[in-house]
Amino acid sequence: MTFKVGDKIRCIDSIGVSNMVTRGCIYEIRRVINGVSGVFINIVVDDNGNSCSHDFHSGRFELYKEEVKMGFKLGDKVWSTRKGWGVVDKTANSKSYPIKVSFINRGSISFTEDGKEVESDIHPTLFFEEIPIPETALVRPKWRANKNDSYYCVTSDGMTVGVIEYGRGIDDRRYEHENYFKTIEEARESKFYKVFHKEVK
Repeated sequence: MTFKVGDKIRCIDSIGVSNMVTRGCIYEIRRVINGVSGVFINIVVDDNGNSCSHDFHSGRFELYKEEVKMGFKLGDKVWSTRKGWGVVDKTANSKSYPIKVSFINRGSISFTEDGKEVESDIHPTLFFEEIPIPETALVRPKWRANKNDSYYCVTSDGMTVGVIEYGRGIDDRRYEHENYFKTIEEARESKFYKVFHKEVK
């Protein structure tokens, strides 16, 4: 992750420096240092009431984005990725989960002000509009070798061969036409191999 001066960051690892920074606390970057052993960032620390600046390895932090309060109100029609359409029927006094939504024949769930079912969730699950999920997100991507790694295919004369993935047009065409396999056994179970060897009529 690339950090820059002025970024707000959250500490995710305070092992060995817990007397200086606190896991979960937010800091602001004053300086970014590209060192031999990695990228370091300079921040002002005042966790113990004594303000001072220190350099820390950037791997101890993650970029912090301020949570957006979505402004849910009583009677709002909302959509949950898990339950579908519902209505905000109560704004509770709970500090953590003040938004209660009732779903038709699906019970009710309480949410945070920014639409999360659990405070620690990365993304909200409650919205004012339906969020379509693309079909491609529900299908496991086909395996493809990394560049310079090998894969198997069936040649025009019915041979199963191992070849190197160079990211060329021929590799793309084999992948798109599904003549592209992780193992030689998979290649020999394919329609390409069976058709040639008359195992498929």
